[in-house]
Amino acid sequence: MVKVNVSVGLEDLEEHISIYPNPVKGMMHVNSNKYRVNTVQVFALNGQELLSAEGSEVNVESLQAGIYFIKVNTNQGAIVKRFSKL
Repeated sequence: MVKVNVSVGLEDLEEHISIYPNPVKGMMHVNSNKYRVNTVQVFALNGQELLSAEGSEVNVESLQAGIYFIKVNTNQGAIVKRFSKL
């Protein structure tokens, strides 16, 4: 199970954090114009953590094609987004 600690409103994090490209082949980027991205974690659909990285980029090239979740940990909380790997 993916736990998310949020100290600011979830809608605010959702509005100010984007991931691209989606779908992705290699490098996934996280963009935030309001919050500092500390780490990102990639999870399988069953909640198993597969990858993690410091900062706002993570290389997902080693993953098989499919649907995954990315947890973006910021200085004000965390949010989970879904993405597709080609």
